Amino acid sequence: MRLYIINQYYFPFHAATGQLLQELAEHLSSKGIDVAVVTGKNGDDSLPNEECINGVTVFRVKNRRDGTETSTKLLSYLTFYRHLTKKLRIIVEDGSTVLVLSTPPLIASVPVGLKKKKKIKIIYNVQDLYPDILVALGKVSERNLFFKFLRRKAAAVINQADKIVPIDAKMLDLLNSKYGPLTGKAQIIENWPLKELQPDKSHKINNELRILYSGNMGRSHEYETLLKTMKELEQEKIRFVISGGGYNYNALKDKAASLRNVEFRGFAPREALSDLINQSDLCVVIGSKRLSGIIVPSKFYGYIACGKPVVYINSGRDAISEHISKGDLGFCVENGNSEELSTILRSLANDRSALNKLEDNVEEYRPAVSREKSLQDYLELITD
Repeated sequence: MRLYIINQYYFPFHAATGQLLQELAEHLSSKGIDVAVVTGKNGDDSLPNEECINGVTVFRVKNRRDGTETSTKLLSYLTFYRHLTKKLRIIVEDGSTVLVLSTPPLIASVPVGLKKKKKIKIIYNVQDLYPDILVALGKVSERNLFFKFLRRKAAAVINQADKIVPIDAKMLDLLNSKYGPLTGKAQIIENWPLKELQPDKSHKINNELRILYSGNMGRSHEYETLLKTMKELEQEKIRFVISGGGYNYNALKDKAASLRNVEFRGFAPREALSDLINQSDLCVVIGSKRLSGIIVPSKFYGYIACGKPVVYINSGRDAISEHISKGDLGFCVENGNSEELSTILRSLANDRSALNKLEDNVEEYRPAVSREKSLQDYLELITD
């Protein structure tokens, strides 16, 4: 039996889901499972159509390059959807198992369309809730006819999937209330830190308190709280490093261009990410109340793996806020409360002992969000 894993991104692209899937695919392959990944070229036609990477067969289909604009993203997704449909009809054997992510939106409807004919089993990994995120971001109302059409498509995927894997308990609650009940069908498996993300105590103590945000900063990542804090602390011994990309990354970069305490970098290569995190003192994750349970930022797990305390700008409750509260791993600040965030950062800049205590808490808590546990959960789910 072959396991097919479907996602628009995989190596060599830096998207978080692609990096996580590479680790999952290679782990499952090392355990004797025949794994094939079906992914996109995302505008890079120099990539081979088929190759073997660390024991995993990788099939790539042509699709347009992604971008920050909605029209560019939509064209990239639609071309991936079209070529993926053709490819799966050819390569998927009867009786196979397909693990498909919720990104890009509703891509799981492609293997669902083959389920009856090919007699395949489908594991649906929910990284975000779509189209619910459109309502949460204020793009459409629940009464919108197009939204209702998308909701029916999402419900069909969830109904036809053999197993549902949300990454957060709040996400499972929303699935049960909007699409459920999913009794006996759902299993929560959290995302995990990449294997190379490890603490490195050799870095010298910074003269300034160094605050890091790394990774994608898209439309769902509210940045105004962080921007106001940067302005309030411009004269303090506090430096912000923003490494990544995305729609709101560009917006923040434009609005903070005149600030002397902010440094912007592009996406860090995977091999440089651990060093980037280890050079920081405190790391930032951004969410919002309206998106609680709809998306769960995976960068949190990498920060904890490197032993770094976290400040979570978020007005809701989810797996990340629960971890921070349970392990005393940092701070949760409500969206818009730049005054509280500024007070916290000033205090840490003036009292390194408080920061050291948080680092000790993170070190003790690290096994609770381990890579090994999540990978083992996937192995058991798939072999069962």
